[in-house]
Amino acid sequence: MATYGITSAGFTPKTRDTIYAELCAAAITASGNPDLDVSADSDTGLFIGVLADALGAQWSVAEAAYTASYPDGATGVPLENICAITGITRLPATYSEVEVTCTGTVGTHVSAGTLFSTGAGTPQVSVVTTVTIPAGGTVVAQCKATVTGPNYFYAGTVTTIETPVAGLVSVSNALDQYILGNDIETYEDLRIRREASLRALGGSGVDAIRAAVLLVDEVTECYILNNDLDTVVDTLPGHSFEVIVAGGTNADIGQAILNTKPVGVYCFGTAAIAGSFVVGDTYTITTVGSTDFTLIGAASNTVGVSFTATGAGTGTGTAMSEPRIADSAGNTRLVRLTRPPSINIGMFVEVETWGVIPTGLAASIKAAIVALESSYHAGNDVYASRFVRTIYDVSTCIQNVKYVTLTQATPPSTPTVPTSGSPTTIAIPSRNRAEFDTSWITVNVVALGSI
Repeated sequence: MATYGITSAGFTPKTRDTIYAELCAAAITASGNPDLDVSADSDTGLFIGVLADALGAQWSVAEAAYTASYPDGATGVPLENICAITGITRLPATYSEVEVTCTGTVGTHVSAGTLFSTGAGTPQVSVVTTVTIPAGGTVVAQCKATVTGPNYFYAGTVTTIETPVAGLVSVSNALDQYILGNDIETYEDLRIRREASLRALGGSGVDAIRAAVLLVDEVTECYILNNDLDTVVDTLPGHSFEVIVAGGTNADIGQAILNTKPVGVYCFGTAAIAGSFVVGDTYTITTVGSTDFTLIGAASNTVGVSFTATGAGTGTGTAMSEPRIADSAGNTRLVRLTRPPSINIGMFVEVETWGVIPTGLAASIKAAIVALESSYHAGNDVYASRFVRTIYDVSTCIQNVKYVTLTQATPPSTPTVPTSGSPTTIAIPSRNRAEFDTSWITVNVVALGSI
């Protein structure tokens, strides 16, 4: 006899046909009439069919409830409830952010909420904080998209003033969006993130530290260098590890590291150079150079002084990212971490086409190249050959990708325009990350002929 419900093999539901057959047999037995007509079109059969439908639906509900109690089978709110048990919540949708240069009459106030766009019917951006145009006639306004999701604002495209402002003549963004928004987290990604969180619980190895850091709000990537030897390897001291992390706050990341780091193992960090300091992070000055640290939160320009950055900084000075975290005993612990400095990548592309050239082909090629940035992590070298297939996929009119060459620059400098004779490979150090922007890409379209 078949067994239904929760069994050693899982949950086995009764089908509607099984239920119907069992009810027909029970009706014949209860009536004492072995010739009782229980065919599907008989009165008794029709009544039994209605009951079988209702009971079958109840078995389906029971199966769904059983499945929803396991992460691999649950979706929707049941999965969110399972994840909440270990403190994991579904990541909300976020907004793209971009810097827009406002040009106009000195003294003009561009109020928070002023809207710009890339043209009619396109996603708009809103000024976050009111700015005033100073002497010189231009000011940079921090802007945020008005709708969530991965909205791209490529360099030079935010040029439409949606909210008229007296004295504001023009607007434009010199660079692409510096933060790309996200849609609300998919349930599959939520399930994967929950599994990662379980690996972090109770662990103290490299995988556990990385899993814990990746769970920190707004962290976008994390890589760990580890040296088990007695000697220095790639500037990493013996028996130490280094957390290279982008996004999130120093305090939250430091807490995650402290909660999972092995006892007695040194947490190493690499000093950041002025221009890359993260506002709100805690640093300790390591070299002063030409940087005036008092302009970005430090009490003095002295090596060893700790400060909370109020700006990215300029010049050649360096500082170590060193959040101070209280442990369970109330003692202050110093935790070091490394923010991956960017290496700006310039690119020259020449394509040969045949046939009708679609409008905006060069812009589409730039956008396709920049879209690959998310696949580049700390230490990933840049090879020109990797972009060739992506360029061909932009349009069938592209018959030949003749050149893809590269140049590089350290922020805040922008890369020079490459030529056909520039390198095709850029080596990225283990602690750096390649960054792309459409304003650093030059595309030359050569039409060979048309149909």
